[in-house]
Amino acid sequence: MELIKGQEQRLKELVELVQDIAIPHKKYLSVRKFAQSIGWSTSHVRNLCETGKLKAMQPSGDGGQWKIMTSELARMRQLIKDQSVANHFNDHRVRKLANNA
Repeated sequence: MELIKGQEQRLKELVELVQDIAIPHKKYLSVRKFAQSIGWSTSHVRNLCETGKLKAMQPSGDGGQWKIMTSELARMRQLIKDQSVANHFNDHRVRKLANNA
């Protein structure tokens, strides 16, 4: 029975992958797809949806699963990049101040 469930899950994932390829201008991503794309946990992504930090909707007809706007992926990647650059400059400034002390 577990083998069948595992195969059904793999089949479902394959169908989702094919749909993603077949529909390149898909408007929404699932929490799992978003989390995989950006390298975060699904619980963190769900929390961002619940707190309104991601543009997402939770349609009742889809089992209440969050759907995240695809544009949010680019926005979050840019935000991460900007924060990384800011942290780099802040770290450099702190080291420079420490060396001058």
